[in-house]
Amino acid sequence: MQKKSAITKTTLFIVIFWMLSAISPVYAELKIESVTPAQGVAGQELAVTITGTGFDENTRVSMYMDRMIGSVSTDQIYAFDIELSGNIAFVVNEFGGLKVVDVSTPNNPFLIGSVFTPGEAVDLALSANFAFVADAYAGLQVVDVSDPHRPFIIASLSGYNANGVALSGNTAFVTCGGEDQWNGLKVVDVSDPHTPLIIGSVSTPDVAMSVALSGNTAFVTCGGYLENEWTGLQIVDVSDPHNPLIIGSVDTPGYAAIDVALSDNLAFVANADAGLQIVDVSDLHNPIIIGSVDTSDYTNGVALSGNTVFMADSDDGLHAVDVSDPHNPLVISSLSIYGVYDVAVHDGYNIVASIYKYALIGIWPIPVEISSVSAAIETSLSLTLPAPAYAGRYTLRVFNKTESSELPGVVTFVPDWAPISAQHSMTVQGDGYFDGEKIESDGYVIAAFGPGGESDCRGKADITGRGENWEYQLTIVSDTDGEEITFQIWNNNTGQIYSVKESLPFEADENMRKSLDMPLDLESVSPDQGTSGQELALTITGTGFDEHTKVSMHLQDGGNRTDIMPVVLTDETHLSVSIPSAAGAGLYTLSASNETKRSELPGAFTLVPNWTPISARYSMTVQGDAYLSGQKIEGDGYVIAAFGPGGESDCRGKADITETEGNWEYHLTVVSDSNGEEISFKIWNSRETRLHSVRDTVVFEADSDITKPLDMPLKLESVSPDHGLVGQELAVTITGDGFDENTRVSMYMTRILDSADTPGYTKYTALSGNFAFIVTDGYEDAGLQVINVSDPRNPVIIASMFMVGYEHVVLSEDVAFMFGRRGLLIVDVSDPYNPSAIGSMETHTPPYYCDLLLLSGNLAFLMTDGYAAHIVDVSDPHNPVIIGTVETPGYPQDVRLSGDLAFVADGYGLQVVDVSDPQNPVIIGSVDTPGYARSVALSGDLAFVTGEELYIVDVSDPHHPIIVGSLDIPGHGYIHDLVSSGNLAFMKDSWLHIVDVSDPHYPVIIGTAQTPGHVRKVTVSGDTVYADFGEQLLTVSLPKGISPITVRSETEIALTLPPLDQAGSYTLAVFNGMKSRSSLRSVIFDDPPCVKGDLSGDGQTSLGDAILALQTVAGSDILPACSVPFIDVNGDGKIGLAEVIYILRDVAGMR
Repeated sequence: MQKKSAITKTTLFIVIFWMLSAISPVYAELKIESVTPAQGVAGQELAVTITGTGFDENTRVSMYMDRMIGSVSTDQIYAFDIELSGNIAFVVNEFGGLKVVDVSTPNNPFLIGSVFTPGEAVDLALSANFAFVADAYAGLQVVDVSDPHRPFIIASLSGYNANGVALSGNTAFVTCGGEDQWNGLKVVDVSDPHTPLIIGSVSTPDVAMSVALSGNTAFVTCGGYLENEWTGLQIVDVSDPHNPLIIGSVDTPGYAAIDVALSDNLAFVANADAGLQIVDVSDLHNPIIIGSVDTSDYTNGVALSGNTVFMADSDDGLHAVDVSDPHNPLVISSLSIYGVYDVAVHDGYNIVASIYKYALIGIWPIPVEISSVSAAIETSLSLTLPAPAYAGRYTLRVFNKTESSELPGVVTFVPDWAPISAQHSMTVQGDGYFDGEKIESDGYVIAAFGPGGESDCRGKADITGRGENWEYQLTIVSDTDGEEITFQIWNNNTGQIYSVKESLPFEADENMRKSLDMPLDLESVSPDQGTSGQELALTITGTGFDEHTKVSMHLQDGGNRTDIMPVVLTDETHLSVSIPSAAGAGLYTLSASNETKRSELPGAFTLVPNWTPISARYSMTVQGDAYLSGQKIEGDGYVIAAFGPGGESDCRGKADITETEGNWEYHLTVVSDSNGEEISFKIWNSRETRLHSVRDTVVFEADSDITKPLDMPLKLESVSPDHGLVGQELAVTITGDGFDENTRVSMYMTRILDSADTPGYTKYTALSGNFAFIVTDGYEDAGLQVINVSDPRNPVIIASMFMVGYEHVVLSEDVAFMFGRRGLLIVDVSDPYNPSAIGSMETHTPPYYCDLLLLSGNLAFLMTDGYAAHIVDVSDPHNPVIIGTVETPGYPQDVRLSGDLAFVADGYGLQVVDVSDPQNPVIIGSVDTPGYARSVALSGDLAFVTGEELYIVDVSDPHHPIIVGSLDIPGHGYIHDLVSSGNLAFMKDSWLHIVDVSDPHYPVIIGTAQTPGHVRKVTVSGDTVYADFGEQLLTVSLPKGISPITVRSETEIALTLPPLDQAGSYTLAVFNGMKSRSSLRSVIFDDPPCVKGDLSGDGQTSLGDAILALQTVAGSDILPACSVPFIDVNGDGKIGLAEVIYILRDVAGMR
């Protein structure tokens, strides 16, 4: 009986389980699998069916674009807070101040104005015509934005670290704090924006980050800096702004509460690593967290639009969160963008976000939730997608209270380009390019537009494959000839529209070929070799050629750029030109350019020398070794030729340099009709296709047979004696080889004299009298340092001015002009002990490579790292204004001025700019230099340009500058920081080089000094060079030229070294006018064995010492052999009557 009961119970349990299973559906995962149809037209609704699983009456659907529709760079790094006023977005850049962006056209936002701030701009608030900027360590900046194209600072309030700001009427609420700073909320009266005044404050338990206002209540977010301190939301009663009072708080999870937005009784807090925290603040004294959304990165900013919160989530991008049920917020869409810091809503249709790591303003259409969704069965949804304003790919997301699923970019809305009808038509065909790459696949549509833009479509066509080539064929319509036709390309593969840069005028019945946005590129020339003195017809192959293409040529190792005319356009890929017969031998670079582009083909073709010796009555034989750049020629491929007074057209003989019994030398028969003619030489290096001018010459003597090593370098072997005493002359004999009447000698120390430590990294130095003005960089020590250098051996900092973002400084009387990534800053230095900023201006290009030099009167010449240099009116130093701009082929690097001409080193070479009309500067001449032109200096009719080598350019005819000399400097990298002061001083690697340019055809190094490392800038004053190195200012002595010199033979010279005031090891260098140099660190000068009163340094006192002392007292510039501490007898640090009396008593034996 018991067994039967057990069976009955078991059977009953199985039956009940089966019945429940039959009436209860099996749980299905919410998942979207497909959408049909997958394509619609922008501006039109689209009925679709979604298939998947887990659909029911609670399923919701959202739609959003999978990318930003537009963006614009704000120039500087770290774009932070963003605020909107109509169609204008105001954004703060940490190192770039306040930027103003026009967002009226969301797919093409553009920068219209900006102003740099002295600190680090991190937050802002708007009120009518003013922007209030929280500028970190510089406090609060008040900016007049009544003209958004020209914002300017009208007031500031410093003394605290400002992190955030909000406005209520005439009161600003500023959050403050940071490491070692006061933390809390400042209340500022801004009823007079020109004179903001702190009227109240309240401390917070940690750094106050941001603030939002609702009536008489301020909601302050805190945290992030003080370890183990409080993080969260503070609620402050500000009904009495003079006495704000914290009345409530809530501790939120995570690293820091960064931003807050308010809606009725809710506060939405961006809580860094804890995502979004939703706080019920209906009871201000007891706020409570009621909901949250966690994300994978730091949430920095929040914005509200109806029941949607938009989260700026750093590297996790943007999220839209439905908060209609604040206890259960749901993420309804996400956009992956790297580095989002803040977000704002524009006109309820678009989101404007600041992408801080790229300093971008990005615009994203606001995601929409589909209002009517029909779930007939659990595997299918029917709905109508709303008409999107923009073409592109859209993501669909299905979600409910617990799950979500999405298909990225599943629906594409193509552009609604419908061509109009018109009377006339033309046909255009050719290749299409998308971001510089030729289109060679399906999915691209090109459309033409008239003056009315996208609503004025004049034709469209697919880009299709024709054999192996992909191109478009487009019929364009219009009623009027001459209308400008623009183009756009739709990429259906990525859902993007590309605006074509090129346009064309409409011409009825025209049938033309036009490859749109084809990059200008030189690929090859044919033939690639010719002979100098003869024309050479070339066919150039490449891309992007049109009727505006110009062609020029220049020697690859340096020379003038010569325009080649005419240029015959065969088609977009072929040009024909003729190289003129006047071109000399060498390897040539070919350049092509049009109105917007430039391309070069280095080593495009070679012209070999056309040396044919003349016939003459007499001959002589010259033989010997030959040298190039100090190195003996030992190898095949070199031809030497002799020339008479007529130059290359007057060849007197030529021969190969050949090997004879292991020695490489030349054997040359030279002809002439008369004795005494000067014979010069040139060497053709066929290996490198370079022509070298030989510096040595010979005088023709009929029937003579001479041995003449050509361009043998000087050699210095020894100096005797090699020791001397400071303050005394030293007669020496130098032995070596190659000495003649042109030999010169210099003496210099290869070490630094002294240094001054500077706070921060030294970037640039300018000198005025006894003061050096130095720009330094560093997180805490950036700014302007003023150093007293009246004693170069003991420089002393006398003033500092803190600021960041400036790299250069130049001086004009009592004003210092500083320039860098923050633009132009003008500083009053009339009192060098108290410098003060009086004006500023910014450029819209971040000038990482820049320089500035004052022009005549009230103008300044300023360069950025774009292809442009600017002329600035500084007549009102409080309000400098750009009045003229000139575009250069390359990036302007350095500039010097002479009268109405500016000489610009721009990477490609030297550009000569006429600035006589400063509002319309014009390039009137140029010369290419090999390598990258970095610096320029001027002396009379000569310009000195540096790249990998030093080039000397004759600019006596500024329309046709010519390279007349060059010098290869040992070491790696580029020559930089060129300074002209009689001789030239510049840096390469960690070596300071001094170059004699008295003969511009043959410059020669006369002195060097090694610095501890890379020096950024050198400046010369008197006989001292000042070099910026790291956190030091170094001082180095210039070389001393020695004269007279007695040349005893080719192997020996005699001279007397002048008295010196520094003990140490000195280098002697011998050089001549033929670019040859030899040096030997050879002479050591020791301090003399000095005694008290010994001015002459002979170890004893005498009447001669008394006379020297009296001459010093009388004001004569006497250099004592012994330093003053040895001579000084009474400890007053100078030579006076006490020393005279001491010496006389000592000589008389009365001591």
